[in-house]
Amino acid sequence: MYNYEFYGRIIPEGLNLGFKTDRVVKVSNDEFGIYGSITFECAKSIANVIFTTDRIYSEDLLPTIRNIVCEYGKLIINFYCYLRSINCELDIQGVRCKELDIDRKFSIQLETDIKTDAQEIGLRVDKILSLISEDKKLFLLLGDVFADFRRAIQEVKMSGAFFYRAVETVRARYFENPSENNTDKRRSDGWGKMNSALEVNQSFYRDLLRFATPNRHGEYPSITGEERIKLAKDTRHIIEKFINYIEKI
Repeated sequence: MYNYEFYGRIIPEGLNLGFKTDRVVKVSNDEFGIYGSITFECAKSIANVIFTTDRIYSEDLLPTIRNIVCEYGKLIINFYCYLRSINCELDIQGVRCKELDIDRKFSIQLETDIKTDAQEIGLRVDKILSLISEDKKLFLLLGDVFADFRRAIQEVKMSGAFFYRAVETVRARYFENPSENNTDKRRSDGWGKMNSALEVNQSFYRDLLRFATPNRHGEYPSITGEERIKLAKDTRHIIEKFINYIEKI
């Protein structure tokens, strides 16, 4: 048997959370051929989700295993938050397997091809601040858009819903006519205005909708790392076009 130990921490730091579960939970995912069982333990806010299996998996599949297995750890932590009425979260940082001599840290960056230095980030932040400094509507809109983009990176199984909501926020709060009482017409017209302004067509959102629609109904189709990166890039494309658009008007 092989024990893949997905290790991390409970944040915020200083909570000093500690407990372990005796219950072993079976994990089965036919799409990716992931089968085994998990246990959870936490001491002084250092957390381990241990996946035990009789199979050897390629290192390329480890991020996908992490996403599937660690949803169980997140459920445990969310239940803990519920019991105590507090806010904390599970941050998985890497995986070890002594039997296979694996010790790998996961990147916190989803789109690993993006390279930005401190100077460029400073310039981009300055531009955003100049746009929102005297426009409260835009301040609230962009605040929600960037928050949903971050949530999509954080919450793997709901990536589609959060990425798509970031796009919808732009449409609903900037391009829709609030005086139009017919909801379907207001949304349809909003899509038309946004797509025209940003020079995209409605089919561009096909991949986002493929995951966002079931997410909204409590369904979570398996999503690979490559698919999440594609959703991130599609969403970023819309956000960047929107920022360029409002800079010009």
